[in-house]
Amino acid sequence: KGKFLAAFKVSTWHGKNQEVPYLACYQDNLFASNSSLGSILRYDLNGKLLAIYKRKDGFAAPQGVAVDSNGKVYVTEAGNGHVSRFAIPVVGTNSNN
Repeated sequence: KGKFLAAFKVSTWHGKNQEVPYLACYQDNLFASNSSLGSILRYDLNGKLLAIYKRKDGFAAPQGVAVDSNGKVYVTEAGNGHVSRFAIPVVGTNSNN
């Protein structure tokens, strides 16, 4: 109904000028780009940080982020002109991870 529900801070953004945040929702997850740290942040819908994703060398100025219907995350990297793809890790109920 367009009614405000909640807000939460993204502590790693720090209001930096180079931070151009992009968001994507998938199931009960919110994915946010974090250009200054070369990562993608994963939150639950209450604003709890669940994971930080990055390539071994970090994403090169990640800007856009999208998630397809199979849970694959796509990240556009302004720093190198690439689109990277990764799968959201699945944690099994019998896992010790």
